[in-house]
Amino acid sequence: MTNPRINAKPSLLTSLITASLFVLPLVIFETTIDPVTSPRLVLLSLIIIIAASAILVQSCRLSDASVFNPIKSGMALSMIGYLTLQILSLTQAINLQEGLLTVFKTLLVVIDFIIVVIWLKSDKNNRLVIVRLFTLTGFTLASIGLCQFFELGFLDLPGNAVPYGTMANKNLLASAVFLAMFPTIYGCWRLRGAWRYFASLSLSTELLLLVLSNTRAVYLGLGGAIIVVLFAIGSLGLSRSVIKRNPFLRYGRVFRNLGILLVLCLLLLSSLVVYDLNQESASDRVLTNIDYRTLEIRLDLWEKSFEICLDHPVAGVGAGNWKINIPKCVKLSNLS
Repeated sequence: MTNPRINAKPSLLTSLITASLFVLPLVIFETTIDPVTSPRLVLLSLIIIIAASAILVQSCRLSDASVFNPIKSGMALSMIGYLTLQILSLTQAINLQEGLLTVFKTLLVVIDFIIVVIWLKSDKNNRLVIVRLFTLTGFTLASIGLCQFFELGFLDLPGNAVPYGTMANKNLLASAVFLAMFPTIYGCWRLRGAWRYFASLSLSTELLLLVLSNTRAVYLGLGGAIIVVLFAIGSLGLSRSVIKRNPFLRYGRVFRNLGILLVLCLLLLSSLVVYDLNQESASDRVLTNIDYRTLEIRLDLWEKSFEICLDHPVAGVGAGNWKINIPKCVKLSNLS
């Protein structure tokens, strides 16, 4: 049921959110130095200005400030607090322009989040609309990436390290598909009719892309998400009514134990990696299929980043200035 108090141009807001979730990830300008980030930031800024203006006009017309209640939510306040810290960190920035650009990106994220929450609260059916959008976007991005991987098409798009899709970067593509995967999973459960079958197809396509992309950060994120879900099911106090409606949840202890087992396996794997890194001879290494050079570089970067945090515990080195400060701490050969 639609709430008239926050019904700020629902068709307009739906169109704008559709543009930001589905159309925007496909926008590429080959004539710009950065074919992806710059044009999308400009378009997202325009979308946010139009959406915010529509909400403000509706709020003033109804003389109802309750439209902005989502700003008081814990998530919104946390994001605003993070934005405040970024602004304060600019006092330590070496390159103020990079810092201002990073703060501007965060500001767009915060405003976009509030607009989407307002839109979701205006009609409960909008939840399924946004699930469909994520399902469609994830399928489209994953399909383009798979076509690139198997050399079926889209290879003329700007980017490096196939598959990069419309993100110009393999890691960014994998991260975008990874984020779209969770609403798609929800869609496999809540959507009906052809959309449910399409959600299953989209999920399969997304998983295949993530496997072929060989992006370790996504693998780590997926493993962490599985562990969190298993612990939540096994440890949180779920009500009897919820468990009764979902017999799958009756085996909570089993899921909790599986989560513990996964944590132990990850610790064992980490121990083996550390052991192999200390072996001078490749023949003495237990794990022979890991690119240890990239692991050593990442470990070095993390170590030096931690040292930077210790040296600047409050204000940091300035938003967007990590990439400027890290070369002072790491060997240039490791950053090539």
